[in-house]
Amino acid sequence: MAETNQAGDMKHDSISSPGISDQEKEMASSAFEAFKTGSYDESLKHLDSLQELNKEDYKITMNKAITEFYKSGQTTTSTLKQTLMTLKNQMHTAVDDIDGLDDVENSILYYNQAVIHYHMRQYSEAISIVEKLYQFLEPFEEKFAQAVCFLLVDLYLLTFQPEKALHLLAVLEKLGIVQAVVGQGYHRKIVLASQSTQNTIYSEGQSAAIPVASMEFAAICLRNALLLLPEHQQHDSKPDNGSKSCSLSGSTETSETSDACSGKTQEGDKFIPAAPSSPLRKQEVENLRCSILACSAYVALALGDNLMALNHAEKLLHQTKLSGSLKFLGHLYAAEALISLDRISDAIAHLNPENVTDVSLGVSSSEQEQASDKGDLEPVESWKQTPLCYPSSVSSARATMLFNLGSAYCLRSEYEKARKCLHQAASMVNTKEIPPEAILLGVYLELQNGNTQLALQIIKRNQLLPSVKPASSPDLRKKPLPFQSSQPVQPIQTPSSFTQVQRK
Repeated sequence: MAETNQAGDMKHDSISSPGISDQEKEMASSAFEAFKTGSYDESLKHLDSLQELNKEDYKITMNKAITEFYKSGQTTTSTLKQTLMTLKNQMHTAVDDIDGLDDVENSILYYNQAVIHYHMRQYSEAISIVEKLYQFLEPFEEKFAQAVCFLLVDLYLLTFQPEKALHLLAVLEKLGIVQAVVGQGYHRKIVLASQSTQNTIYSEGQSAAIPVASMEFAAICLRNALLLLPEHQQHDSKPDNGSKSCSLSGSTETSETSDACSGKTQEGDKFIPAAPSSPLRKQEVENLRCSILACSAYVALALGDNLMALNHAEKLLHQTKLSGSLKFLGHLYAAEALISLDRISDAIAHLNPENVTDVSLGVSSSEQEQASDKGDLEPVESWKQTPLCYPSSVSSARATMLFNLGSAYCLRSEYEKARKCLHQAASMVNTKEIPPEAILLGVYLELQNGNTQLALQIIKRNQLLPSVKPASSPDLRKKPLPFQSSQPVQPIQTPSSFTQVQRK
C-alpha cells in the first residue's frame, strides 16, 4: 500500500502560508529544496535563519524536528514524538477539540503525530487522530488529502476493518474527479473534472494550446481541421450554379459550345482551393473529413469525453463515401463510447459482425488511376499498406467485432451468448492472432460456468479451448494432445462454418 507515501512524515510547505515576506518565502523554498535532495545540514541552516525572522511560527520548529529525524536515519522516533507533543501543548490543542475549519492550519501537526503512532504500532491512537482529520478532508490540498486517506486505509487494514477501507478507496477514486465546489447551501454545486488521466506534460495553469505531444493538443488540432474544411453544401451547390450560367448564356448555342461549357464546369468543380497547399479534389476533401472524424473519436475516447466521441463516430458513419476501414473503426469507437455511457444495448447493435463488409484502406481504385496519371501517388508495397495490429481481412475484422460483442454480453451477465461469440471469433482467426484480452475473457466465462479445470488449462496453454460440460471433466486429461495436433488445421476448416452461421 505504498507506505513510503502514506506513512512518511509530512514536511510543512511554508511557501504557501499567507502573510510572509518574499525573503521568508525564498528561505523556506531553499530549505525545502535542500530537504528533498537529502542535504539535511543545509536545510537546517536555512530553517535556523528563517526562525530568527519568525520565532513564533511553530511550523518552523516542526520542520526542524522532521529534518533532524531524517538526518538521524529515522532512528530518533521518540525524540520526534516528544517534540510534536511539546508543540501540541504549546498550541493548547487536543485532537478531541477539533471541531471546525479553524483547525485545518494545524492538520499537518496532527498527521505527523498519527504517523508516529503508526510506526510505533499504536494503531488505535493513530486511528483516533486520522479519523478526526478525515472529517475536514475537503479544505485540504489534494496531495495531503490523499496522504490522510491512504494512512487511514492502512490503519483499517492493520486493524482488520476491510469494509471501512473499501469505503475510503471509493473516496480516493472520487478525489481526482471533483475539480471545484461552487456556491453554498442549496446552491452548492460540484464541478467534475474530465475522466482523462492527469497530464503531467502541462504545468499548472499552462494552456493546452501550446504545441506538445498530448491528447489535449491533438483535440484542438482536430477541431480546427474540421472547422477549416468546407461544408457539404458549399461545394454541392456549385455545379448547379455553373450549369445555370451556361444555360443562360443563350439558346442559340450549338451542341459543341454547350458541351465545352459543361466540360469547363465539371473540370472546375473537381478541385477545391486548399491554400497554401495544392487544390484538393472533392473526394480527397471527403476522405480527409472522414479521417479527421475517426481521429477525433479516438482522441475523445482517450480523454474520457464519451459523448463527444459518440458524436464524432456517428458523424463518421453518416458520411456518404466512407472506406471500409473507417466504417469498421466508427462502429468500434461508437460501441466503446456507448458502453462507457451504460448504453450496452445500443453498443451491441454497433458490434454486429454483419456491419463489417470491407476493411480496405485509402481511396478507391478509380481515384488511384486518376492520381497515377498525374504522378501524385507513389506505388506502395502491399505489406506496408496495413499495420500489423489492424485486421487484414473481413474475417479477422469480424472476429474483432465478436470479441468485443462477447465483452458487451458479459457486462449484461449473458454469459452463454458471450461464450458463443468468443468461440466463434476464435474459430475465424489463427491461434496466435487471438488477443490476450480474449484469453482473460474466456477464463472469466469458464469460472462463471463452474469449469475451474478448463479455466486453468486456458491459462496454462494461453489459448482458448472448446467449452466442455462439467460432467465430462474426467476426460479432459486425454484431450490436450489431439487438440494440439489439430491446431494448425483448425484455422483453415472452421471459418466456413462460421460464415454459415452468420448467414442464418
